[in-house]
Amino acid sequence: AKRVTVLEIHRRIYRKLTDLEQQRWAPREHQQLIDDLRSEIELLWMSGELRLERPSVESEIAWGLHFFREVIFEATPKIYDAVEEALACHYPKYDLKVPSFMRYASWIGGDRD
Repeated sequence: AKRVTVLEIHRRIYRKLTDLEQQRWAPREHQQLIDDLRSEIELLWMSGELRLERPSVESEIAWGLHFFREVIFEATPKIYDAVEEALACHYPKYDLKVPSFMRYASWIGGDRD
């Protein structure tokens, strides 16, 4: 399994690459983004990608919380918005409300014997 640290570095690299695609940067800001990107790649290079030991309960909790903080909280509203937009597009005569249909649960620590 990939470590949370590595996933966070991947996320920061992705964001820096996305920022670099924007044309709004002054030359100095653009160079700073490139320098930051190089630093993140170097940090990734020095980080161990795979665990060599069985993770502790604490590290499994940190892993799960990483996804809630960094992925799920950001993605959930976007999913609901997309469903609402699709319904409005296909059924414009109706004022449809999207019910709460997503539920989250965790198996963290559940596989420990």
